[in-house]
Amino acid sequence: MNQNYQDKTGFVFMGLGLLKMLAAVLFLLPALLNDEVAIFAQVIAFFAPYFIFLIFETTFTIKLINGNK
Repeated sequence: MNQNYQDKTGFVFMGLGLLKMLAAVLFLLPALLNDEVAIFAQVIAFFAPYFIFLIFETTFTIKLINGNK
């Protein structure tokens, strides 16, 4: 797909990143509203893998945009 729409790859990455962040907020919202649960532990447990995968996605997208140089 990147060969057909090379100039749109960055926009797709940003759009899907925005949707992923909205889904993360919706996923964490019940825990944030619940006073009985340790919020900090849940946020760290969620966002640690989130940022690891974000780094992988970003490096892959940069390589895709630059043409796998």
